[in-house]
Amino acid sequence: MPAAAVHAEPAERQHTYGTVPAREVSVTSVLTQFTSVRESRAVVIASVHVRYPSGLPALRGVSVVVGRGEIVGIVGEPGSGKSAVARLVTGSLVPEEGTVTVLGLSPATDTDELRDRVGVLFEPAGFDVQRTATECVVASAMLAGASMEQARSRCDELFRDLRLVEHSRRLTGELSPGLLRRVELACLLVRDPEVLVLYEATAGLNADERSLVRSAILEQRRQGAGVLWCSIDAAEASEVCDRILVLKGGIVTSRGTAEEIAADSRFSVVEFTLDPDDVEQFLSLVPETVRAVVKDPKVSLHGLAPRKVPAVIQRAVLDGIRIYAVNPRESLQEHEMSMD
Repeated sequence: MPAAAVHAEPAERQHTYGTVPAREVSVTSVLTQFTSVRESRAVVIASVHVRYPSGLPALRGVSVVVGRGEIVGIVGEPGSGKSAVARLVTGSLVPEEGTVTVLGLSPATDTDELRDRVGVLFEPAGFDVQRTATECVVASAMLAGASMEQARSRCDELFRDLRLVEHSRRLTGELSPGLLRRVELACLLVRDPEVLVLYEATAGLNADERSLVRSAILEQRRQGAGVLWCSIDAAEASEVCDRILVLKGGIVTSRGTAEEIAADSRFSVVEFTLDPDDVEQFLSLVPETVRAVVKDPKVSLHGLAPRKVPAVIQRAVLDGIRIYAVNPRESLQEHEMSMD
């Protein structure tokens, strides 16, 4: 009688990427890793298309991912689609195509589950003008489930951070727009949201107030919140955001860190100060792929790669063109201006 075949579990399994001990490969470990990656994403907007009520496209194939503990900026001029992105995350706008998830849930249908986990700073809040700043912030915390003691403690902490202590007992109807904006932010942060959607968070604030707001948001990032920062101010976005997406006409034209975007030759700007009589001749030297903006006696070249600047200068000098100054400007702010 032939011996029964014995099928032993191999000690190792061969893979194209090497030899891995069999005991290290399990369904549980794979699922755990997958879940960890998925849960690290606070916001996922995937290939979204949205139209305005007029029928014009608001967003065309836009994808955005915001990780936990990350600030992602959406930068663009009015009408670029920033508010549409923000409204997708809040659930007030539903895409025609594509998907949107916030903390693994649908903002359009899972509103109850997300209500206290997502903080939104969009339109100015409609405060009761007969309530004090402290009363408004404490009430916001208690609506999210905090006890009176917890709410007051967190309120005091935020008022110190946002320099609102001396205004804490004033009625909101007596506060300036800048102070009201800080109280609005305190009403959001007192709930310790996991996701923040900020639309023009520092608009109308002075330099000191803007700095306070940025510091408060950076602290939320350190605590693990995912932040979507939507703003027309590209320079400020470069200070506070880990990554930036630039929108124009509902399309993402560039994405990366502020440094990566500034280094992209498509968005570099080099300004030449010329003799007024030489401007027309200088323009004849500009490559067709570069856009020239003339403000006599200055010519700004948009999209001229920095490495090509010396060659342009050399050619101009050989042709007798008088150049008085060359000013390379490769900041994110110039990138934003170049989209006009």
